[in-house]
Amino acid sequence: MCHKPRTWISRCVASNLVWNIPKISRTIPIALGLAVWSSIPAWAVKDEQAVKGLSFKPRQANVVFDQVSDKDLDRCTSVRDSKNKIDALSILGPEGQMLRRFADVNGDGKVDQWCYYKDGIEVYRDIDSNFNQIADQYRWLGTGGSRWGTDANEDGKIDAWKSLSSEEATMELVEAIKNRDEDRFRRLLVTEQEIQSLGLGEEKAKQLLERVELASREFTDFARTQKQIDSSSKWAHFAADKPGVVAAGTDGSTKDVTAYENVIAIIDNEGTSQQVMVGTVVQLDQSWKLIDLPRLVSEGASLADTGFFFPAAANSNRGMVSNNGGGLSTEMQGLLTELERIDSKIKSTGAADEKLAALHEERAEVLTKLVTITKGTNEMELWVRQFVDSVSSAAMQGEFPKGLGTLRSFESQ
Repeated sequence: MCHKPRTWISRCVASNLVWNIPKISRTIPIALGLAVWSSIPAWAVKDEQAVKGLSFKPRQANVVFDQVSDKDLDRCTSVRDSKNKIDALSILGPEGQMLRRFADVNGDGKVDQWCYYKDGIEVYRDIDSNFNQIADQYRWLGTGGSRWGTDANEDGKIDAWKSLSSEEATMELVEAIKNRDEDRFRRLLVTEQEIQSLGLGEEKAKQLLERVELASREFTDFARTQKQIDSSSKWAHFAADKPGVVAAGTDGSTKDVTAYENVIAIIDNEGTSQQVMVGTVVQLDQSWKLIDLPRLVSEGASLADTGFFFPAAANSNRGMVSNNGGGLSTEMQGLLTELERIDSKIKSTGAADEKLAALHEERAEVLTKLVTITKGTNEMELWVRQFVDSVSSAAMQGEFPKGLGTLRSFESQ
């Protein structure tokens, strides 16, 4: 890699603007007009690099990252560094916090990674994995999530998911509905090849494929005719009991299969809550995939059975689950956030850890509060069922010794 700062600036900027400017412009030095490094003060060059670096945007939409106001631009600086044979240019904010980082990972003098930060933590990265100066992978990191999408034809649209959590799968589903984007929805569905990789019995695999094909065919009409989710709608919460495992040998299967049943995504429609019945979500390596056509739950609507792997689990949630019309109050939003925090800790805590019982107790307390604030609405049943399923399951697995007493106390209220 050439170590002349001016060369670094030109290549850094030009390579990152591939999707924002005509290709012919890639050959024009963006830093044209800058004097030779040694002829002007170092701080002036740093400021120019910082301003240019801060003008870059993630290739994917809806990335939450730190941005700088015009009045603070001249307080930002750039810093060159070389670690583990990787040269990079970092952009620091007025308080010295990391804002951007542009890295050359293969030493060819061109940027291969464009990194964006929030509160000093990297939350998103555009990646040029084949070193042709065009990003072909998009990865969310840190507090931004764990999604990792690939873009084989480098057109800026994700073609497949390398990593996708169950929560983020429902987030992507909401965006697909909002934008009536059938391609985005189909990327979330289990593919025929993935169904084969699950090792299901012949009959079960056939049923799953038919279910997925039906969802794929009907999504366009569903998204076009639904009226409850629009451009202002925002994903608010992932609601489901813990995932279950279908053991190898069940109905002719050859592998363990992990899945959630009866998943619900809660949407915030500018203060009014809406529930989307997602259905079954199944794990495939580092990604979670959908198998069902989503359904919007309206007031008074009754849900049919949706469980694929565990029908009994779906039957238990079959009651009236609907929009309460009261909106996501500050109290409810706070409780949902707390529930996510606890669920995350439970997932990362070992079964033998003494802290697990306390976490289950915290979860029960939060669910009790959710039951209380939704009392008198159809949504209350969702939280009652989650409470019962969560506490009883944890108690039976020996993770929550006080579980039986907690259930009795709840029942007497």
